[in-house]
Amino acid sequence: MLSSHGTPTIAHTLNRIVTPSTYYATGRDEEGNLDFVRSTEGSDYMKLTRTNSGTRTINFEASANYDRLFGEKHRVGALFLFSMRNYTDNFPGNYVDAFAHKNIGIAGRATYSYYDRYFAEFNFGYNGSENFAPDKRFGFFPLFCYRIYAKQRSFLGSVAFYYPPVENQRFVWRNR
Repeated sequence: MLSSHGTPTIAHTLNRIVTPSTYYATGRDEEGNLDFVRSTEGSDYMKLTRTNSGTRTINFEASANYDRLFGEKHRVGALFLFSMRNYTDNFPGNYVDAFAHKNIGIAGRATYSYYDRYFAEFNFGYNGSENFAPDKRFGFFPLFCYRIYAKQRSFLGSVAFYYPPVENQRFVWRNR
């Protein structure tokens, strides 16, 4: 499977501003007309201000998947995924934001099940980002899982063992 997706968002705003002089009435003259005094100095010319903003995101993914059942008891599966993301601020406010945010990575999974009751799974990710430390732009992230699905034994339910233990792996963007 191969997919690519791009999302541009652009906003252009043009503001037209006129700031006329303002007056207030102080009374009337002999003919009954209002007497005005200027309270603020304005301009007879229109002022234009322009605001531009927008981003561009490009995602690309490619994957290969395998699933096969052997002899009604052995199920083998595999997945390989490549992904790439490029995010750009089209109108950056500073030099740091002018650089694209880029991520690239591969991920894989190999699975085995016996009678769809006992499962073993190995997952890995090899991901890179300019947000990682300069000497560690890429990282390898493995995970092994063994699961028993005991439908007939209601007291067990489903039990899983993970190595390394799965924790909150929230990704926090660092300032560049």
